[in-house]
Amino acid sequence: MRSVLGASRLLALSLAALLFTATPAPAGKDDLAENDELPERELSYGQAAGGHWAAVLQEGVHNEAKIDQSGAGHRASLIQSGADNLALVSQRGQAHVLALIQSGSFNTADIDQRGSGNAADVSQTGMANEAALRQSGSGNYARIDQYGNYNSAEVRQSGHDSTVTVRQYGDHLNARVTRH
Repeated sequence: MRSVLGASRLLALSLAALLFTATPAPAGKDDLAENDELPERELSYGQAAGGHWAAVLQEGVHNEAKIDQSGAGHRASLIQSGADNLALVSQRGQAHVLALIQSGSFNTADIDQRGSGNAADVSQTGMANEAALRQSGSGNYARIDQYGNYNSAEVRQSGHDSTVTVRQYGDHLNARVTRH
């Protein structure tokens, strides 16, 4: 399991590096969304204003990613492998960063970043894990790691410069964190 996890992290980091070092889009095109998907997978994204990056790598079947970015300078990197995973991402404000890995089946991640300069790393490995993250304010960082099955994590961050880490190893674990 460690080698698969290491490979997934390496792939996510490689994808993130590509996001941050990629050549800017042609003049008049401030936003970039890239996707490596096949017809049995679904990706939808909306980008308003400028300077956004979104990259999604989907492997497996029936994975779905929805990304909505408005404001300026957001970065989203998503990797989905397995089946029937769902990622809902909303980034509003300025300069949010998200790295999300879903590996397994029926995992759900619902991420909402508002304010400025918030960052999050979410990793789900297993089956039927649920992660909900709400960030507002500025300079907040959250990390959610779920390894197992039927785990649930909810994180709410507001204010400035706070850090929250949730690590769930096992099955049927629940965590709820509120940080102001």
